[in-house]
Amino acid sequence: QEVVGRPVRGLFPGELGELAAGDADGTSRPARLADRQFLVTVNPLGGPEDGARVVVARDVTALARGVQERSRLARRILTAQEEERGRVSRELHDGVGQAAVSLALGLAGVADLVPPGTTRERVRELGRTAADAADEVRRMAHHLRPP
Repeated sequence: QEVVGRPVRGLFPGELGELAAGDADGTSRPARLADRQFLVTVNPLGGPEDGARVVVARDVTALARGVQERSRLARRILTAQEEERGRVSRELHDGVGQAAVSLALGLAGVADLVPPGTTRERVRELGRTAADAADEVRRMAHHLRPP
């Protein structure tokens, strides 16, 4: 009985009262009151001439905070993934990649020392394979951390 017939703006403070007094079209709109968040829906009740309406103000503060927390956690996960990719990229490039380059250069030097023939060609082939492996490691490291 206390609220029947009273102006809507007087029942809800601030932005909530403005929304509650607005158009009765059934559309939900966000509003804030202090540190709380509300979703306000205004629906007509009866004919448009009497101006009666049903106002529902739902406190969605906990839901909004949950959305913010999920967003914060998602950013932390992405940051952790990027840091891990960077670490793996560096280890591939500086570890395996450098070892493959060293192996390719060493095999190229050995090929020059081996007498011409099948063995020399096999050593050169192994050197090319090591160089290809170094290139592949470089590509993998680059794809983990594109510019």
